Amino acid sequence: MDIAVKSDSAHSKRESFRSFELSACRHMWPYRRKIMMTRIFAYSLGSILMFMVSGSMGRAYGDDTWSSGEVLLQLQELRRDINQLKTRISSLENESDELKRQISAAKRNTEDKSIDLNNGARRGDKKAKVAIVEFTDFQCPFCRKFYSATYKKLDSNYIQTGKLQYVLYDFPLSFHSHAELASIAANCADKQGQYWDMHDYLFENPGQLDERHYILQAKNLGLDLTKFRACLGDQDQKKKIANSIDYGSSLGVSGTPTFFVGLVKGDRLKDARIVEGMQSYSRISQIIDALLATAN
Repeated sequence: MDIAVKSDSAHSKRESFRSFELSACRHMWPYRRKIMMTRIFAYSLGSILMFMVSGSMGRAYGDDTWSSGEVLLQLQELRRDINQLKTRISSLENESDELKRQISAAKRNTEDKSIDLNNGARRGDKKAKVAIVEFTDFQCPFCRKFYSATYKKLDSNYIQTGKLQYVLYDFPLSFHSHAELASIAANCADKQGQYWDMHDYLFENPGQLDERHYILQAKNLGLDLTKFRACLGDQDQKKKIANSIDYGSSLGVSGTPTFFVGLVKGDRLKDARIVEGMQSYSRISQIIDALLATAN
């Protein structure tokens, strides 16, 4: 999802979201009513089914107004109707849940974000008035594509020229088995002042995401290997990664790459807007340029 730079006021954004929320609630009411009525109907059929079962048992000891075959047929039809109603209820609930998800996403994307710039790996001039915060996964193919197609140009044209601060937080996804240790390797290199060199290596060598290659690269970078090895096994590093994931989740991050772009105020990114997924250089540079224009 690609979200443009904020140009309206915080008040108008809140009013816009309130209108969206009211509209969404009006759309959700028919779903809730249908679910309620369908459940009542299903419970009624269930009561009828139980009545027929108890009635048929009574007739088994009394008259033979209904044959056992007829009772069985009626029970089968009722069971089929009840199963169809259950399927319909499930479908309505899924539709309602999807609408709730859309409301939540809209609310998340219209809220202003204030993001700490100190706890991630920072690159660029701290005096730069615009910053990008990225939540990344070193095993994520979309993150790797962003690195090769967009990040390198951003580094040359904005970061190295003092126009942009770039802050990276770890967000290794649970289904990427090598991502967590890759993040730890980058953070261990950071302890010896070589985070971004290790960062570049990890994205440029996706087939070498394992401890042996991390140690080889640490040697190539001239790091203290004893300290580096100890750091790779340090449980505090795992806690740091977990904290980074928790922080990202609190901001609405659910996948990678996810970016927050905004103006810098002190050591925080203020009024940041979320931009999710792989972004082209032309698109992300437009956002940066618009922010730079407002900052000057």
